[in-house]
Parts: sequence; structure tokens; C-alpha cells
Amino acid sequence: MKALAAGLTATLAALLPQVSASEALTAASTPFAESAFASHQPDLANGELVFNAAGCAACHAVEGDAELLAGGQEIKTKFGALYSPNITADPEHGIGGWTNAQFLNAVLLGQKPDGGQYYGAVFPYASYAYMTPEDALDLRSYMATLPASDAASKPHEVNIANDWVLSSWNEVPVALSAQADPQLQRGQYLAEALGHCGECHTPRLNGLGFKNDRDQEHAFEGESGLLGGYAPNIAAKRLASYGPEAFVTGALKQGLKLNGKPMTGPRMRRIAAQMGKLPVDDRAALYAYLTGAPFDASTLPAEPQEEPVTVAVAVEETIEDTTGAEALMSRVNAYCEAEAEAAADLAAAPVPAAATGIDPALEAEVDALVELHCRNCHGPGQTYQRAFFTGDLTDIARDPAIVVPGNPDASPLYESIASNRMPVGSKITAAELQKMAAWINALAAAPTPAARPAPEPENVQTPILPRFAGGSFEEQLFAA
Repeated sequence: MKALAAGLTATLAALLPQVSASEALTAASTPFAESAFASHQPDLANGELVFNAAGCAACHAVEGDAELLAGGQEIKTKFGALYSPNITADPEHGIGGWTNAQFLNAVLLGQKPDGGQYYGAVFPYASYAYMTPEDALDLRSYMATLPASDAASKPHEVNIANDWVLSSWNEVPVALSAQADPQLQRGQYLAEALGHCGECHTPRLNGLGFKNDRDQEHAFEGESGLLGGYAPNIAAKRLASYGPEAFVTGALKQGLKLNGKPMTGPRMRRIAAQMGKLPVDDRAALYAYLTGAPFDASTLPAEPQEEPVTVAVAVEETIEDTTGAEALMSRVNAYCEAEAEAAADLAAAPVPAAATGIDPALEAEVDALVELHCRNCHGPGQTYQRAFFTGDLTDIARDPAIVVPGNPDASPLYESIASNRMPVGSKITAAELQKMAAWINALAAAPTPAARPAPEPENVQTPILPRFAGGSFEEQLFAA
């Protein structure tokens, strides 16, 4: 019988398609020798694609210029203030003097040229370890074409004890399974290696503060990490409930949350701005991998096309300015006006209207109740977010684990309150509970809001802005 079973197993192994271990992504683990890839011939077009997928600008670019990677962004953590370094091609203050091997060891292994180790808690080299050396060097060559900056990298403000904790959190790459489908293979590479999505969106196992490992059993289910803000749930079930267009076009190109509202986190807005430059097939591959099923990108509606920006230059007669003061002030004023216009654009961005049939005042009252009694424990980044996530009210309305439209008694949100199990430490009045029931009943008659229409293209007049990377008043004055 054993011989028969063994023979049958061998026959099936020969007949069925096999996925070899070699098809799984392989993480770098051994330091690169100084001579490694010394003669690499870069592909700049591929380097630009890697740059947009890898999110370098999200942390290293100065405010208002995604191509000036002078660093200096402050990352406030409970361990102190961390600052992103200058990664421009400047040979003294950037990485222009590094060899290819030093760059590979830094990006793929987290090793500094002086032999030290970068903080794995904020520098995602454990994910970049899955990047091919060729892609990494194409990335380096593309970044070398961007403006260089002589701004010195600011040292982290971390005491000895917290430095020890952060240094002990240096990660190792997570185990990844092989993907048989070519689209899922591409999606896995984009999500796990280049895009390092799990670094922010996967919860952490802190182990009383002595480790910072990713909880792969809950991969991509949302987390509030050291970088600040809440990285929302992008796991298969939630993405599938909104559909591919909300993620592929809305989130990764237009900078919208899945529910259609504008993203407000500065770092996530930068990531979306870069991801939006990727081919739609790559963004669709990301969706396919995260949802676990191939997806035909051609079924997506046509995406809005960006119109070329028109730069208007005003010409007028002026008295010669021999001091340069007027030129300096005009550039400073242009910078301030551009910031104001950007803020106004965000404030004026259209958002989907409330679902038809639901009183906005009722929605506001229910949202206030959820904010007061639920989100302090079950909200984004809170202790029990996984047990009963109460984020945006629009998302709550779509989550069958929280509400059943038209049936308050079958809705866990209502039932847990009506049975006096929740909230802990406070009580909702009968009138407030009735408002929640009225909102749940109203959801049954409310159609799903239509997708937000694409904005009409328009020419934008953009002033020429000065390039500077912060610093003291004197440094900014002379940098202009």
C-alpha cells in the first residue's frame, strides 16, 4: 500500500504544474563585495519606475519638491525625533561618493558605509532586501539625475537607551510564498519589495517593547506605527468590498481613501502621487496580489489624463534692482502663495455627498457618538481596532461585521450597546441609542454613493519656486 501511495504521489507530481522554490522572491542576506556590480549599465527608465514604486520621496524629499531628496523630514516617535537623511548625489553630504556595493549594502541590508546599522524600524531595508540588485542600481542611477543638495543630514535626537531599543529592532525579511500567476508575481514584488506596503500596513508584535516583528497572520490589516498616522486596512476582504477602481485609480492615482474622501496624511499623499505615475497594469497587479486573485486591468474605466502644466512668465518694465532684494522677495512670496493655493485646493476638493435619504445632521450625531464612546478603544491605531474597527462612518456603514443596514438588532454596533456590554465606563442614553437605530435603518434605503466624477482638466499657472532644504534663516536667505 505504501509503495502504491508513493507511486501515485510521484505520478501526480509529474503531471501537475509545479511551483519551484526558485520562483519565490529571494531576499539578500550576504554583504556585497566592493567589486560587486561595479560595471553595471543602468536602465534609467526602469530606475524611474523603481523610484516611483519605492516611495523614496515620501520620506526624503523636501516639502513641495518630490525630486529634491535632501532629507530633513522629522519623524516624531516616542523614542525621540528621527530625521531622514540627504540621499541626493552630492558627494559630501549625500550619497554621490558611494560605490555600487555600498549602495546595495545600505538599501538591501541596512548597513552603513562605516559599518553601522540603520534603524530598521523606519528604514524598510528588510523589504528592500527582496529588490533585485539591478533594480536597486537602476534606482541609484536615476536618483543621480535629480538635483543634488549640499544640505547636511541632521542627526537623530535619541538618547542612549532608546538608541539601544531602536537598534535591537532591526528586522529580518518576512517569509514569502511563491506565486504561480505572473500578475500575482509582479504584484508581490511591488507590494513586498519595492512598495514595502507591509512595513506600515501590517500590525506589529512588540513583545513588551523588545521586538518589532510584523504580524504576518494579520498582514495588511492596518497599523499605527512609528512613522505616525494610521496606515489603513488594505487586506483582501476590505479591498474587495470597495472594488478595484477605488484602489487602483482612487487611492494609487488620485490620492483618495477607499471611501472616496481625500487622503490627509502628508506621507501617504506623497506615496500616492508617486504611485500614480506607475503604469495601470502595475497598480492592478498590486490589487491582484493583495486580494489574492488575478484581475484584468482593461476592465477599469478610463483614467483621467493629466494636462501639461502651463508656466506663465510675466514681463513688465521695472527699475533695475542692484541689491537683489526685490527678486528674493518675489520668489519668497511666490513660494508662500503656492503653499496657500495647495491648501485651498485640498480644502475645496469635492467629496462624495452623503448617501441619499440619510439626514446629514443624523449622520453627524451618530459620528459624534461613535467618536465619544467607541473610537478611543476601537478606532484607528487603538488597542482593540482588530476586534471591532470603528473608523470613518462611511466605512462603518459598509462593514457587515459592524452594521446590518435596516436591522439594528442584527448589527453588532447597536446590539453591543443595547445589551449594556458596551461602552465600558460610560453609557449611551436611550435617545442616543434611538438615533443610532434610526441611522442603521436609514442605511437600508440609501443607495451606494456613485463614484466621484473625474475633475475637468485645466491649465494651472505655476510660479517658479526656489529650491531649498530648510535650515536657519540665513541658510534659507542665501539658498534662495
